[in-house]
Amino acid sequence: MCDGDDCCKTLAKIILIIVNLFFFLLGLLMLAFGIAMVAAPDKVAESVFYGVDLSILGGSNFVVTGGGIFMIVLGGIVALIGAFGFFGACCENRVLLILYLIVVILILLAEIALIIFAAVFPNAFMETVKKEVKNTMIKSYSQDLQFSNNDSLYINSSYEFGYSWAATQVGAKCCGIDGPWDYANYTDASRTIQTQSGSVAIKYPLSCCKLNDGVKFPPKSSKDFFDLPGCMKGEPDTSYNKMGCYPAIESTIRQAAKIAIGIAAAIVGLEILILVFGCLLYCALRKYSSAAI
Repeated sequence: MCDGDDCCKTLAKIILIIVNLFFFLLGLLMLAFGIAMVAAPDKVAESVFYGVDLSILGGSNFVVTGGGIFMIVLGGIVALIGAFGFFGACCENRVLLILYLIVVILILLAEIALIIFAAVFPNAFMETVKKEVKNTMIKSYSQDLQFSNNDSLYINSSYEFGYSWAATQVGAKCCGIDGPWDYANYTDASRTIQTQSGSVAIKYPLSCCKLNDGVKFPPKSSKDFFDLPGCMKGEPDTSYNKMGCYPAIESTIRQAAKIAIGIAAAIVGLEILILVFGCLLYCALRKYSSAAI
């Protein structure tokens, strides 16, 4: 039998070891997957985007590579935090434990602040997301669908943002964030395209133009468009998608935000539990250390 202090210490140690071993292994898995995404983006893209023709990227999938870099960073952080907690509890190392507790507290405070903001001010939260997406589009969206000399379509292979945004506008049948007029205030988004007859000025990116029924992303040639000449001139308005992408996917974003808030709340609960057991173990170790002096 063990007394209360010993039982609390043993229980806290076991729980911290199990939970942090899980996070350590999860971080390593994310790290490995991120490295695979960076090392072989085309193969990963073929698996993730099964059924989508990725040849439009010219053999380079920067979207997957960017996601891989994010996974490497996130996986490294998760693995490092898990290592602090695991080895701190397993080896009963007070230095590692205090570092672990400090990191968990900082993450916990940031998550609680974000959850409160998103739950209490949902419209402000969504407007912030919308503003950031629009700023990203305006600053980064400089290359859309283009024609090659044989009338086939492609995206500049050195461009990172184009594929994702073009796929969104075509798939959701939308244009811009609030509508096509978002493109009226700047001129970078492929306002000219190269055709067989030379350079042609267009009003909206080609991914805003309506496609014929049954045509999936990516379109193969000019024949896949409902009224390409009209869309390039910006008239009639039946030739392009008038709905903005934010209204088109707003319900999906709001539903995803609710799910994200729920998951974040569950993670916060788990982190509070971890924090309690971490504090119990740290206090027990300090108590035994003081008694041994």
